[in-house]
Amino acid sequence: GPTHSGNVLMDQILGADLRVVPADVFAARGGWPLAQEAAKELEAAGRKVFAFPSGGSNALGSWGYVEQVREILETHPDFFDRIYVAVGSGGTAAGLALGLHLSGALARRTKLIGMCVDDSPEVFIKKIDGIFGELGVSDVSSGDIMTWEQRTNLGYGVSHETERQFILQTARETGVILDPVYTSKAALGMVEDLAKAPDEEMNVLFVHTGGLLGAAAKGELFAQHCGDLWQAWPPAQ
Repeated sequence: GPTHSGNVLMDQILGADLRVVPADVFAARGGWPLAQEAAKELEAAGRKVFAFPSGGSNALGSWGYVEQVREILETHPDFFDRIYVAVGSGGTAAGLALGLHLSGALARRTKLIGMCVDDSPEVFIKKIDGIFGELGVSDVSSGDIMTWEQRTNLGYGVSHETERQFILQTARETGVILDPVYTSKAALGMVEDLAKAPDEEMNVLFVHTGGLLGAAAKGELFAQHCGDLWQAWPPAQ
């Protein structure tokens, strides 16, 4: 069940009503229908409810990343050659893809690369195209305007040694915290991808979608790498 760490800890601090759904029920009925059922139950009890699917991956949630593209192009009008992003539920990628497409950035020079950390590219293409449809766009497919890489590696939420070392190295050299589930897999994939063309000069953007709480929830994964960080000080005379 839920533990007192990471995002769940924040939910508990805020007094959230947490409901745990058995895996077989979730697989059979789907997360969004279950969320809608819970919303109806709460509304019947007189509560004011705003329901949204996993990751906020719907038309409204994705529109925030269409706006992010506008901000990116305002501050970097010469465009990026490549933009990398972790794809875990699809909403971020949908907004970025649509914004870059409508702005003409993809046609000019920018390549948007989705790093899939759980489902396959085929699953995400179908989901993102559905979000496009919610936004009234039906003449383009994310399968045509995005590049996809499978970065699940050992599995969703499972990190291997190379990923854990990459998280530590990135934190200590840059101060940027990546999490073991999403951003570390995507960022490591980006580094490995760029290493294939070391002599090619490119302007690259990594869209960081969070990491601090996710990393804090996996403290046991890093304990063996951090050693004994405590020492008595000042030393005894």
